Parts: sequence; structure tokens; C-alpha cells
Amino acid sequence: MPNKNFLLLSLEDSKIKVKMKQIGLTFIVLALSIIIIACEPSQKSLEKAITTRAGELKLKYENGKAALSGALSRSTPCVDWQISYGETSNIHPPKSAEFNIFNRNKGVICIQMVGEPQEIKETIENVSENTNYVIKFEDQVVFEGKIGE
Repeated sequence: MPNKNFLLLSLEDSKIKVKMKQIGLTFIVLALSIIIIACEPSQKSLEKAITTRAGELKLKYENGKAALSGALSRSTPCVDWQISYGETSNIHPPKSAEFNIFNRNKGVICIQMVGEPQEIKETIENVSENTNYVIKFEDQVVFEGKIGE
């Protein structure tokens, strides 16, 4: 009489199909644990240091998101660093994305005293590790390329 205990696993269309018949529960749990670990997508993390005249920023890609963050010096307390961002295409993930850092209060007359550094952070979602980034600081390009380059 043939052995009717079996576990058949297959990967089709990124889904695991499992067929079981009369097999020990411990073996099933162990087999499924191994498969789940092996099938988890790898989480890639990339970082790039970006130098501006007001300080260094970090552009980081992780889990489909790109974040630009850091501390920028301020010549006066009236300087208010802001970040605008956008994708330059309608496809997802976009082929390129742009961050623009600017002083929201440019041209404002202010008491001349040194301002404290200002922390900034902005995140773009639905990007990939192959997205090309353009980072502008006060309308001057300070970085253009991919994070991993």
C-alpha cells in the first residue's frame, strides 16, 4: 500500500499553493515557516549624503519611500526652511522625483541675530530604488541621480 502522507508546495503567480494530506502538524508548521521566511521580499535600504551651503542632508530610500532629512543652519531666526516635492511622471513608481528646499521667508527683514539650526524632513511614497532624484537648494541643483550611485 503506497504512503499517503505528503505535502506539496508550489509557487505560482507569487502565491504559495499548499496541498496536504494526512501529515504531522509539526512538520507542516516547520515547512510553512521555512517557506514564509524564504519568500519574504528583501527590504532594500539605500542612503546618500547631500551637501548644501546650510548643512548636510540625508536622502534615504527604504520600503518604497524616499525621505530627505537633516538640520540646516539659519543666518537669522526668520529663515524658515521648507521642502516641496513632486514626482515628474504619472507612472508608479516614478522614474524621477524632485525635492526643492527653500526659505519661505526670503526677503523678509529680520533682526540680525543667528538662528538655531532647523530640522527638516519630507517623504515621498511609492518610489523605487531605481528612481532618479533631483534635489535643489534655493533653486540650485545640489544632487541629481540615484541614491545608490
